[in-house]
Amino acid sequence: AYSLSTLDRFRMLTLLQSEADARDNVIIEVGSGLGEMARLYMALKLPRRYVLVDIPPALAFSERHMIQEFGMAAVDPFDPSRTVVDLTDDKQITILTPDQMSLVTNAGVGINQASFGEMSAAIVERYVNELKRMNVRHFFSINHPVAKPNNPDRVGNSEYESFFAPQLTVRTAKAFDYSGLLPRFYDGAPERGQYQFLHFSR
Repeated sequence: AYSLSTLDRFRMLTLLQSEADARDNVIIEVGSGLGEMARLYMALKLPRRYVLVDIPPALAFSERHMIQEFGMAAVDPFDPSRTVVDLTDDKQITILTPDQMSLVTNAGVGINQASFGEMSAAIVERYVNELKRMNVRHFFSINHPVAKPNNPDRVGNSEYESFFAPQLTVRTAKAFDYSGLLPRFYDGAPERGQYQFLHFSR
C-alpha cells in the first residue's frame, strides 16, 4: 500500500519526467523537506545524483530518510563545515544547506515545491541566480502565485520569467490543485487555482 502523499509525488514525478528526462542528470531540489521526491527518483534509478537543499532541521529528517532507504554508502551527508561538493564520486544523494548551494558547479534539473511561494521575491531571486549559475537546463516550480499573510510579495509566472531571463524561458504553464485523490492539472490556465506548475527551460 502507498500513502496518498507518495501517490501525489509519483504523479508529479511522472509529469516532471515527461517534461525533462532526468536520466543521468544531476537534480537539485530546493526546499526538499523529507526527501520523498528524491526517494522516488532514486528508487527508479533515474538521476545520476540528487542534491537536497533545505534548512538544517529539515535536513536531519531527510538525511535519515535517505540513509534508511539507500544505505550510508549512498549518501553524502550534511556537513556544516564543508568547503567542496564533489558530484562525480560514487554517492547518489548529497545533503546541503542553502548557503552551500554555491559549492555546486553544475546541475541539469532544478525543482521547488511549495516553498518559494512562502518567501519574499528577493530571496526567491537569490535562489534562482544560484540555479542559473549552475547552468540548470530545466527548472520546475509548483507554488502558490499569491501573496501570503505577513509577506506581501507575489511570486508567480511573470516574476519567475523576469528572474530566469534571458537564460531560461517558460516551456509549460499549468494550473494545478490537489482537490482530488491525485493532482489535477489545467492546461493553459496558469493563474487558475491555488498552485502554478511552471517549467522553465533553455
